[in-house]
Amino acid sequence: MFNIFESTYWLLIVLKFCYLDCQKYFSSFRIFLLVFYVRFWLNTDVKIIDARLGWIQKTFELSGDEMRQLIVTESRIIIYGVGPLERLVTMLNEELEFTKEQIKAILLEDPRVFMMESSALHATYNYLRFTMHLSNMQIAEWPLCLRFSIGAIRRRHEFLVQLHKADYDEGSPNYIPLSSLLQPSDQKFAVNVARTYLTVYNTFLKNY
Repeated sequence: MFNIFESTYWLLIVLKFCYLDCQKYFSSFRIFLLVFYVRFWLNTDVKIIDARLGWIQKTFELSGDEMRQLIVTESRIIIYGVGPLERLVTMLNEELEFTKEQIKAILLEDPRVFMMESSALHATYNYLRFTMHLSNMQIAEWPLCLRFSIGAIRRRHEFLVQLHKADYDEGSPNYIPLSSLLQPSDQKFAVNVARTYLTVYNTFLKNY
């Protein structure tokens, strides 16, 4: 029996497949993944999708390949519109003084940063920048630090301070890479970064 609603639904799917394919952003397989896993792409007008993708590409000066990489990495980036993205870009540039190139690097490396609440991002940045004295360049190279638990970063940093090992100067022989603080394993952090035993770190945490 003919069902007009079901037929319209599948017609919309076909139209959106055709739209995405015509934009040359995605291969057919990537389009399938987008519409299969992210219903937003099916439930939103193609003109809205096009406007948001266009804004992102223009604002961040992305090439076609970079645009594809971004959407495949985090297809939800456009769900909430360009307003929240624009506010974060302004904050990163004008308040936190990241360059346009650094903001683009953050987007491509970890687009989920641009899905954060601005207050949470600002608080984490302040700790990284003014307590740990990391540079914007270091933060832009490892933007996961902006999303990482600020509590976990604080505990690990203060443990290194206690051991006189909190040295994030890239020119120092005792340099601790930012990336080493972001691994989820306390065991690896204690042994490979702090150069001590997990039991020592656990004792520190109990008295923290």
